[in-house]
Amino acid sequence: MRRFGVAAAIDTWMRVKFKVIDGSGDSTSEVELHASFKASMHGCASQQMELDQASITVKVTWSTL
Repeated sequence: MRRFGVAAAIDTWMRVKFKVIDGSGDSTSEVELHASFKASMHGCASQQMELDQASITVKVTWSTL
C-alpha cells in the first residue's frame, strides 16, 4: 500500500485519477478511474472502485497544518 500527502484549500475539490492497464491475455486494455473529494477542516472520506480483477479503495483524511 502506498500513501501520499497533498495540500488542498478548504471547500475545494481534490480529484484523484487512476490509469489501470490490463496486459493479461492476448490484448491490452486501459481504464481510467476518477474519485473526487471535497476538502474540509477535519475528517475523512473514502470511495471504492470495482474492476473485473481488482478493487481500489481511496481514503483521504483531512486535517489542518
